[in-house]
Amino acid sequence: MARRPDLPRNTLLRDARRRLPSPTGSGRPMSRQELAEAINAYLWRTYEQDEKLDENDIGKLERGEHRWPGARRREAFRAVLAVARDADLGFYINRKLRGTDSAALVEAAGPASDMAVIVTIVVDGRIHCLRLSRRTLFEAVSGSLMAPLFEGVQTQVPAAIDPAVVDHFSALRALLVDSDNRLGAASILPTVHQQLGLIGQFRRQARGTLHDQLLRTEARWVEFAGWLSDDLGDQSAGTRWLGQAMSMAHEAADPDFSAYLFARMAQRAVGGMDEDRVLGLAQAASRIETSSPHVQAFAALQRAHGHSLAGEIFLFRSAIDEARQLIDGPAPRDGDLGSFCTAPYVTAQEGEGWLRLNRPQDAADSFGRALAMWPEAYQRDRGVYLSRAATAHLASGRPDEAAATALEALKLADVTQSTRIRRQVVIISQRISEIGPGSAVDSLRAALSVEQSLS
Repeated sequence: MARRPDLPRNTLLRDARRRLPSPTGSGRPMSRQELAEAINAYLWRTYEQDEKLDENDIGKLERGEHRWPGARRREAFRAVLAVARDADLGFYINRKLRGTDSAALVEAAGPASDMAVIVTIVVDGRIHCLRLSRRTLFEAVSGSLMAPLFEGVQTQVPAAIDPAVVDHFSALRALLVDSDNRLGAASILPTVHQQLGLIGQFRRQARGTLHDQLLRTEARWVEFAGWLSDDLGDQSAGTRWLGQAMSMAHEAADPDFSAYLFARMAQRAVGGMDEDRVLGLAQAASRIETSSPHVQAFAALQRAHGHSLAGEIFLFRSAIDEARQLIDGPAPRDGDLGSFCTAPYVTAQEGEGWLRLNRPQDAADSFGRALAMWPEAYQRDRGVYLSRAATAHLASGRPDEAAATALEALKLADVTQSTRIRRQVVIISQRISEIGPGSAVDSLRAALSVEQSLS
C-alpha cells in the first residue's frame, strides 16, 4: 500500500533504529525486522507477552501511519532503542482533543490512579511533554481549558545552545558516577535515562563542533547507562547500550573513547570465559593511539585477564606490571576516562587473575592489599572485591573467613542494591552449604534466608 502523502514520517524512530548496530555483527544498522524481533523478545522476557511484530509493523510506525503504540510496546521501544521518553521516538496521540476523547487520552497516558501523568502533545509541529494530575487532565479535555495548559510551555531545547552545556553534562555525569559508587545503580539509572533524552535533543539541534562535542558527551552517558544495567544484572540492556556507545564513538572520531570501549567489551567477555575474545578485544584497545595512560592501563588489565584465562602466568604478570607503570603518574580527574584505574584497582584485578590461575592464596593476598587501600567513597566496588576475596578464602580452605567476608559484602550489596555482589555471595553460600556449623557460616545463611523471605 502506498504511503499517504499527508502523513509526516517518523524520522525520530527511524534514526534511533539506525543508530544501533545490527545484532548479526555485519556492521550495518539494525534493520526493521531485527528491531521487531528485539521488541518481541523484550515483551516476552518482561511480561511473557507473545507478540508477532514484524518489519511491516515497524514500517508503518516509521512512515507515520501509526503514532501511538500500546503502553507495553512503547516501553519495549524505549528499552531496546535506549531512549528515555516516548517523545524521543516520535510517539504521540495523533488526534484532536475533544470532550469525548477524555477517557481514551487518560487510558493512553497510563493506568488509572491519582498520580501525575505525562502527556505528549504536538503544537505547531513541535513536541511538548506536560506533567499533569489526572484531575487537571480530565478538566482540560472535557472543556475549554487546554489553552491555559500551554502557557509558559517552551520547546524542549532553546533555539541557541550555550556551548557550556557540554561541561555541564560532563560534570553531572561525574557526580552521578560518584553517587553510583555510594548508592548503587538502581537509584541512578532513571536519572541517566532522563538526561540522555535531553542530551540527544541538544545534539540533534546543534551543528558543527558543538554537535560533535555533544555526540561525544552522549556516547559517554550511553556507556554509563550500560555499566549501570550490567550491575543490575540486565546483560542484554548492557550489550545494547555498549554497542550504541561504540557506534557514537566511531561517528564522533573519538579515539580515546573507542579504545576505552574496546577494553570494556573485553572486560564483559571475561565473564564468558572466552580467552580468545578477551585478548582480541583488549589488543584492539591497545592498538588505538590514545593520550590517556589510564585507558591504556585499563586495556593492559584486560590483556592480563585474557592471559590468565589461557594459563599464561608470565604474560599475565607482565600485563599487570605494565598497567602499574601506566598509572604511576599524575592522578586523573574524577570522571575522566579510566579514572577508576588506580593502584588498589590494579591490585584487585591482579587478585582476579590469580583466582583464575588457581592460586587462591595469592588472590586472597592481592584482594587484602587492595581492600586496605580502597577509597571510602567506592562502596559498591568494595563490596564486589569483598565477595571475590571471600571466594579466594573459600578456595584456600578457610570457610569461616570466607563466610565472614561474604557477609560483609552482602551488607554492601544491600546498601548499593548491586545484583553483581548479591549473586556472588549466593554462589559462595551454595559452595559452603555442605560445611558444618560455625558462627560466621550460620550468620551468612541466616542473612540470606532473611533476604529470600523478603524478596
